[in-house]
Amino acid sequence: MGEGLSLNKNTTILIVDDNSKMCETLSDILSEEGYSTFKVESVGQAKANIKDNFYNIILTDLKLEDGLGLDVLRAVKAHNPDMYVIIFTAFSSMDTAVTALNEGAFAYLQKPLNINELKLTIQKAVKMQSLTFENRQLLREFKEFSLIDPHTGLYNYRYLKLRLAKELTRSKRYAQPISVIMMDIDYFKSINDVYGHPYGDFILNSLAQFMLKLTRGSDVVVRFGGEEFVFLMLDSNKEGALIFARRILQKINEHVFDEKGNKINLKVSMGIASFPEDSLADTEDGLIDVADKALCCAKEAGGNRIYTS
Repeated sequence: MGEGLSLNKNTTILIVDDNSKMCETLSDILSEEGYSTFKVESVGQAKANIKDNFYNIILTDLKLEDGLGLDVLRAVKAHNPDMYVIIFTAFSSMDTAVTALNEGAFAYLQKPLNINELKLTIQKAVKMQSLTFENRQLLREFKEFSLIDPHTGLYNYRYLKLRLAKELTRSKRYAQPISVIMMDIDYFKSINDVYGHPYGDFILNSLAQFMLKLTRGSDVVVRFGGEEFVFLMLDSNKEGALIFARRILQKINEHVFDEKGNKINLKVSMGIASFPEDSLADTEDGLIDVADKALCCAKEAGGNRIYTS
């Protein structure tokens, strides 16, 4: 218990529930875990507190006397999206859950709450948040070492190698999974041939900014070279990476690039490798090579698809 308290002592949680008994119970349970908890009973109080304070986690009931937990979620995203929101409810529906997750909730839990599930969800949220903050700090530190691609503003290959070495070491030490998704734009040469290389660079930059909007703060997006990109997914196994890759593929297929100009629709191929699931992916080069081979299989199968090793 002592070690957990030490790890959690700087983590603040705002509990939003119009049931005062529920508020007290959750506060007591989470305080025992070492978290600093704060309690409010309405959407209005939550919005006022969010405006004036930073909380690592907002834990809110879906239905409150003066509104919805979704209203709290939207206020958080408008004011400071670095705060992670977990919504719980006894009135669960698939539509509400999808809405909450699409609008940026970290998780959606069913009442009566499973306390172990709640604790685990909060731990995951805190870990993800910590990785997000670390990514930003590393970006600030690495900019001076020319680790940013000048055309897209993404990290470059050199950064990927340095970061992979660090993350693989951490992955092996703490038994945490790590995944790499390698992505290539299908038939990109035809865009350059028809519209010219400057326009091709414009499309690459547009795609880079589009992908950044689809990723979590803890994910790392890299321009590997040419029209190839890499997603480095921390604390993510192959199944999680595959779910993410499917979402990326769908969103890119649906998106129209340069809507006011040539209306380009892109197709992409992806290959996935994960450590420790892939035995040959236990080094930086090994992880990249395994993902690259999976990408080649996707291209050879006709493109616009995902292959795993």
